[in-house]
Amino acid sequence: MKSSAAVIAESLSEFGRCLRETELPNDVETTERVLEAQTSEHDAIKVNSLQKKIFFEEDFRISIRKGLSLLRQVRQLEQKPDSELLSPTRLHNVTAIERMLVQLEDTERSFDAFWARHRQRLMNCLQLRRFEESFRKR
Repeated sequence: MKSSAAVIAESLSEFGRCLRETELPNDVETTERVLEAQTSEHDAIKVNSLQKKIFFEEDFRISIRKGLSLLRQVRQLEQKPDSELLSPTRLHNVTAIERMLVQLEDTERSFDAFWARHRQRLMNCLQLRRFEESFRKR
């Protein structure tokens, strides 16, 4: 079974690949449809993944919550005087958890930035197609 972080990354990667492969339409109507469809897909991923029914934001929050809880537990163990609890392995685990939490946050930020750029590209295309259409009607 894949970890929540792996499932999130896979969903975002798949959606990003789809967006990158999108050709810009040559007319207003098709551009509007593509923009609407991809916005819906984006929103679906942010709420629940398309076919996999994975709740992205909830899954993301659960992963963060579990990571923070685990980190808290490990750090509490570090404060105990038992020298066995202060092992390099435990320190490695803390570092790995912190790295995963940062990675999850970076993944969401990158996804949001990528979506904003892609959406703007579609909006610019729509504006151009509307201009072309109005120019032809004159």
